[in-house]
Amino acid sequence: MTAADRALIIAAVITVLVSAAVIFFHPFMAAKQILVWKNGLRIAEIPVSSRGFFLPDNKDDKVRLEVRDGKVRITGNDCSGQDCVKKGWISPGGFLICAPKRIVVGFSGGRHGLLRYLPGNVDSETY
Repeated sequence: MTAADRALIIAAVITVLVSAAVIFFHPFMAAKQILVWKNGLRIAEIPVSSRGFFLPDNKDDKVRLEVRDGKVRITGNDCSGQDCVKKGWISPGGFLICAPKRIVVGFSGGRHGLLRYLPGNVDSETY
């Protein structure tokens, strides 16, 4: 193996590692807000940079959110299953669903943003 072969292999490995890092970290850099939807309507927008507990503007539901370090989780809910509470923290690219309350929590922005999954948005598989 010549020095040129080694240099080519090292360059290829560096290219793959840099590409993987850009692809992996892109959704984290793009998220700007946490969105809360109920019945297909946006009921709250919370900045990703905020910290603390939030009660979205839903008068009959007792859903409590905690935001910290760019992540969000549902800490309390009055439905029976508590699946959304058990899921724990989500980061940009993930979302929480409370089916009994018809509430969706996720992030805006980036290719993994929540907006692409909600009504009125068309993806590449829609005909």
